[in-house]
Amino acid sequence: MGGFRVGEWEWNLSWRRTLFDNEIPMATNFLRDIDSRTIQVNRRDDWVWMADNRGQYTAHTAYNLMRGTEVDGIQDEAFEEL
Repeated sequence: MGGFRVGEWEWNLSWRRTLFDNEIPMATNFLRDIDSRTIQVNRRDDWVWMADNRGQYTAHTAYNLMRGTEVDGIQDEAFEEL
């Protein structure tokens, strides 16, 4: 999905199909999000659970998140009621 070029990460993304009109804003937001990330050559990837201030997943924090309880001011839009 990309590679280092002249010491900096360069994204090289391609879509498997033409995006639908309703997908274009999501793709734009995704590209904006990944463009703000720094890829480092000699650093290991780590998973971080944003609903916990230590970055560790627990059933308790997941339960609170699904119930709509904010954890340290974080609430995922995916769990909001329509």
